Amino acid sequence: MFSLSKKTVAHLQAGEMLVGTMIGVGVFGIPFAFAQAGFFVGMMYLALLGLATITLQLMYAEVTLQTSGHHQMVGYMRRYFSSKWAHVAAVVFLGGSWGALVAYILLGGAFLAQLLMPFFGGTERLYQGIFLTVGFALALGGLRLISDAEMYLVGLLVAAILVIFVRGVLDIHVLNFLTTSASHALLPYGIVLFSLGGVHIIPEMRDALGRYRSDLRSVIIKSSLLVIVLYALFALVVVGVTGSRTTEEALFGLGAQLGTWVLVVGVIMGLLATATSFLTTTMGIKDMMEYDYRLTKVLSWFVMMAVPLLFFVFGARNFIRVIGFTGAVFGGLTGVLIVMLYQRVRTHYCNRQAKCFQLSKTIGATIAVVFLLGALFEMARPIL
Repeated sequence: MFSLSKKTVAHLQAGEMLVGTMIGVGVFGIPFAFAQAGFFVGMMYLALLGLATITLQLMYAEVTLQTSGHHQMVGYMRRYFSSKWAHVAAVVFLGGSWGALVAYILLGGAFLAQLLMPFFGGTERLYQGIFLTVGFALALGGLRLISDAEMYLVGLLVAAILVIFVRGVLDIHVLNFLTTSASHALLPYGIVLFSLGGVHIIPEMRDALGRYRSDLRSVIIKSSLLVIVLYALFALVVVGVTGSRTTEEALFGLGAQLGTWVLVVGVIMGLLATATSFLTTTMGIKDMMEYDYRLTKVLSWFVMMAVPLLFFVFGARNFIRVIGFTGAVFGGLTGVLIVMLYQRVRTHYCNRQAKCFQLSKTIGATIAVVFLLGALFEMARPIL
């Protein structure tokens, strides 16, 4: 009977963690951004930011490999810099998590409306409110069992993407790839960066690899390349089929072209993945509040809930705008913090018995400057 080696199993488990964390609601925004800016412009963003993301992941992996014990970004900043920098990392983490929650509410509610509105009526805003209410109620109860299913549901989402690609590839029209718009040339930046997020799972990947942790770098590269290829295939088929009619969440316009079953399959898988990502993110915020800042369970839940609820009530409507802002600002600032950590660890703390990941200071500084400028530019624009 065929069986996998322990090393292969460890690699697959760690790789699944990264793929499952990276693939989320951002994938649904990529085709719209590519259609608006120009397909090949979007692909350029995906390639360059994908390369930058893999580089940052390898830098963060070096930090985890050279540091004993289990930490997250806040803990690493406290250990290698100071408590003040740890607070900065906490703010960046919270900002990115809150932004993601708003995106989950907007998209999850839109998916829910697409499924239920034909039977029960109502408005999309109503179903977004339902998604928000149920999600926060489950988060208060700490329903970790559902969030633990995220990896499996993301696997189904990957399968759905491949099914949609196979179904739609013969309906692609080449002319849909040839449009460009200078006014939307910067649109894909934050959306792609949001879609490539997932660096925080790397310490868990190191632990999952166990005695094979020296293979962490190769697992990161293979897993991230898989995600980038899946994003490219999804964008290829959606933009190729719907062109300028590509909708913000991709699936509604695609379903109108390829048939109801494509829409239903995509929406169900997207809704499940969005719901589990929502719960995982809420628990990440609550855990930090409870364990790092010693807040009570109820107060942690309130802090987690308050900001996205305020944004939802007082104006957040545009899914694309939310993920673009969150990716450009908080994804970019996370990249800056990773460069800082890597340079500090490599310069002062690297264990010479374990060969460090070698990256020139110029490359690291270039990534940090680009991400910082991107964050500052995005903050100068309206959020909602």
